[in-house]
Amino acid sequence: MAREKTTYTFGDMLISKKGKNEFLEKVSILINFKKIEKLLKKVIPRKTKVGTPEYSHILLLKILLLETWYNLSDMGVEEQLNDRLSFIKFLELSVDSKIPDHSTISRFRTKLLEKNLMGKILLEVNKQLEAHNWLVKEGIIVDATTVSSNRHPRKMVEIEEMSKDREEKEEVKISYSDDEEAKFLVKGNKIVYGYKCHVATDKAGFMLEGFVTGANESDVSNLSGVLERVDLEEGTDIYCDKGYSSKGNDELLKTKKLNNRIMKKGRRGKALKDSEKKYNKILGKTRYVIEQSFGILKKWYGFSRMRYIGQEKCELELYLKMLTFNIKKGVLKLTP
Repeated sequence: MAREKTTYTFGDMLISKKGKNEFLEKVSILINFKKIEKLLKKVIPRKTKVGTPEYSHILLLKILLLETWYNLSDMGVEEQLNDRLSFIKFLELSVDSKIPDHSTISRFRTKLLEKNLMGKILLEVNKQLEAHNWLVKEGIIVDATTVSSNRHPRKMVEIEEMSKDREEKEEVKISYSDDEEAKFLVKGNKIVYGYKCHVATDKAGFMLEGFVTGANESDVSNLSGVLERVDLEEGTDIYCDKGYSSKGNDELLKTKKLNNRIMKKGRRGKALKDSEKKYNKILGKTRYVIEQSFGILKKWYGFSRMRYIGQEKCELELYLKMLTFNIKKGVLKLTP
């Protein structure tokens, strides 16, 4: 019996030869997207309106990844998908395939938010990275970074100073902005109007979990919220800067049987001892990794300013940043 011949269009051959992108090709090798698709199918039914094309969940998720890596809007990525062969190849489409429009992409992102799926997707990707022994939770680092709102306040209002020995001061008045959940924070000479991302990483800088609050939320009061989101074994080292130093957090770590690696903080009238300064310096050699990760997100992922408005949507954006950051970090570890 003669073997059936596979036919290829000119467009397919063009994609194969010209649609090369080493990074995206390595992403496809590294990540098992079928496992993620299985997760999505359980929660989001593939139902469309009569007459509209049906797109796979994983295709739409990959589009969100492309948006994040290449700093594109929904409309911007739609234009690129009609023109960029490497994107088409990454999505496993042909040149004559129907491309999702910007409204379809937006609706899918809303579904991810409604079904609270981003944390589960990040966990699945991290499990795959852990299988390579790259992501290891022998110790975790917790820190927070501020990100400006997508909107500017229309009017600067009075800022209330808290106690003099606090490094951060909070805004408690009306913001006069359409991003009502964004908050003011004064830190040193810098005024931020926006949000604060509370994040945990492993010692290599892979991002494990995170959430978003108003910028005026203190670091010290959100350590428990971060730890609750990460599956930790007893005896895990928890590294934090001095902004997390408090009797409450000391007791929290003791109760959870986690090793306290919070940097020592000087008090009014009580400077740090030389031994405490030396201890902080040792911890800093591990803790700097998370600051480095934040720096990469802000410089290369456009995460100095939020793309969306509202705390929930900004938290979804944080998850997309963490997800794409971890995948790219994993790709860089692949042998050439």
